[in-house]
Amino acid sequence: MEIREITEYNENEILPLYSSVGWTAYTEKPEALEQGFSEFSELGCCGFMKG
Repeated sequence: MEIREITEYNENEILPLYSSVGWTAYTEKPEALEQGFSEFSELGCCGFMKG
């Protein structure tokens, strides 16, 4: 498993992750995902798990 911080929004990387867990509310509206990401990254609490 790899855990790393995401410091920039990259739709090509983030959408497949969200799709893999069935979070269609975000994958169907990528603009909402990008907004949420930017709000969380301002707080310094975004991460990415890959395993």
